Amino acid sequence: MERACEKSSVLFFILICKEQEVGQIRIDLELDNTAIINYSIAEKYRGFGYGKQILHLAETELYERFKNKYMLKALVKENNISSQVAFERLGYILQNTNRDIFKTYIKIL
Repeated sequence: MERACEKSSVLFFILICKEQEVGQIRIDLELDNTAIINYSIAEKYRGFGYGKQILHLAETELYERFKNKYMLKALVKENNISSQVAFERLGYILQNTNRDIFKTYIKIL
């Protein structure tokens, strides 16, 4: 309940390709200009670059809407190599691996 009160906004997008829902991305915009990213790609569409595409589209939309700097932040499961590669290819920096099953990636937009 408290966490929801700390949010200034939530953005949610669905990636559609050839009339099929391929994936979704949620961006929680915090009051301190941190944007927490959470995305997923439907299992049958994984491995085709849609993760990188949805992240790039969301970054572009975020910048176009707000024109101010956000620190983008994502927690990625240790075993989710494809997602780690997508974030790294888009210029995200590995911030830490202090958690047992997650890596934290950040990027200043």
